Amino acid sequence: MTTEYLLDTNVCIAIRDLLTGKPGKPGQQEKLDRVKARWSKVDKAHVAMSTVTLGELRFGVEKSRNVVEAERRLALLEAAVQTLDLDGPTSRHYGVLRHALEASGRKIGPNDTWIAAHGLRTGRTVVTNNLGEFQRVHGLTVEDWTA
Repeated sequence: MTTEYLLDTNVCIAIRDLLTGKPGKPGQQEKLDRVKARWSKVDKAHVAMSTVTLGELRFGVEKSRNVVEAERRLALLEAAVQTLDLDGPTSRHYGVLRHALEASGRKIGPNDTWIAAHGLRTGRTVVTNNLGEFQRVHGLTVEDWTA
């Protein structure tokens, strides 16, 4: 069985930088190299991002100093990574998940809750370097490609 992946925003940014040849920030090159190694091995047909992630990336474009260049870079990422739309069952997962996390006193950020719900709904492994939040979600499989 092939693993299906759902990329968190921070991993999408790393892949976008790889696709556009942008060098890693000081102290980040090793992590970027590890993402590159994983990215080169994975079947791209089994990799996606949530519309929530795409929205976060579009926000980054809008606040960029060079919107035209930021849009060009995002377009390269969108061509390489499919986007999964939210649906009714995902919204149900979100409601149940958000309630469970809040009731346990372990809530996570709202966008991460949506991404986690989307991962649960689609049975995908969420790829992130923010394990601290996503590992709070019972039943969600997570991986850190930067480690």
